[in-house]
Amino acid sequence: MKTKLYLAILSATACSFSAYSANIYDNHELIDNVLVLKFVAPKSYTGEDMIEITCHGSVYIAKKILNLLIEHGAIIADHGEFTKRAFLNNKISLLQAEGINNVINSNSEKSLKIANKCTNKQLSEKIQKMANDVFKITGQIEVNIDYPEYDDVPQVTIDDMKSKISHIINDLNIIIDESNKAIPILNGMDVAIIGSPNVGKSSLLNALLKRNAVIVSNVPGTTRDLIQHSVIIDGIAYNFIDTAGIHKPINKIEKIGIEKSKESIKKAKLILFVVDASKKDDANTKKIFNLIKNKPHIVVLNKNDLAKKTSLKGISVCAKKQKIDNLINEIIHNTQNIDLNIENVLPSEKNVALAKSVVNTLQDCLTQINNQQPIDLLNEYF
Repeated sequence: MKTKLYLAILSATACSFSAYSANIYDNHELIDNVLVLKFVAPKSYTGEDMIEITCHGSVYIAKKILNLLIEHGAIIADHGEFTKRAFLNNKISLLQAEGINNVINSNSEKSLKIANKCTNKQLSEKIQKMANDVFKITGQIEVNIDYPEYDDVPQVTIDDMKSKISHIINDLNIIIDESNKAIPILNGMDVAIIGSPNVGKSSLLNALLKRNAVIVSNVPGTTRDLIQHSVIIDGIAYNFIDTAGIHKPINKIEKIGIEKSKESIKKAKLILFVVDASKKDDANTKKIFNLIKNKPHIVVLNKNDLAKKTSLKGISVCAKKQKIDNLINEIIHNTQNIDLNIENVLPSEKNVALAKSVVNTLQDCLTQINNQQPIDLLNEYF
């Protein structure tokens, strides 16, 4: 037999947003005194009628109330369902919906600031205006093709098309450029620790984390797989990735680990190239440097407590003794130059890729215009 659920209203106000103090009972047994918030459509987050119940901070009480609601017909929401409903009810755009997901998953002060930029409706409106401008161009071309005899229909000119398309390309490139700077902060900055075996990569990771998170040994090749840990430095989350030492592998396992190290070079936003400063540069060190020299990188001269023999220039540290303050300052200098006041931030790399695709298409169209392609044939680009 189902239990009975009672909400005893102690005070109420009749308006679009109402707050009620209420007691929740289960078969006349008091569960909790709660605050009930009533939202009337369309002034709720989802655009629908909504009720929110705020109880005291006991996990047991919260579960008890939730179970009572389910027993009386309530259904557990899917992940993201409230934001999905807000989108379907035209309360937010798809870009804003993705931006809200970034806010939920933000992991640092600056990632939260950037994530909130993604929920800004002004960017959605700006992109919608670009789409409308393209639609008007195609519409005018089609009207000119279908009704050439109508003198009162404005004719699309080459100069008009070039001007409008160039303007859209320029605006999209600004959005893409600003988004590319901001998105790594949203997800955490990937920093790969690269070097030969036994140069102190794992010791450096432990020093960055200020704890012994990974095994350190004087046996070369201790690290076989990628080891990732995150730490917040000056408001930004960094995903430091300890990698296998790059050298000529002696077995299949080492080969796999080294291939993963090379993959991390391609994906990382910054590379810490760790060198044993107490040894002279060898062919392997030079080979690794050639792999990373065209990527954003910092040369880390480790083991500075020993005699320096390397010819490379970089940041001198002693990872074993956790003397790396100068390296942390250099990391901040290399990665935290983004202006957090920017407004044009797309919520994901997928959105950036789509924007780039649009730019490429419009650029192709512009090229054809410059090659004096007839206007009638340009609609294939839209």
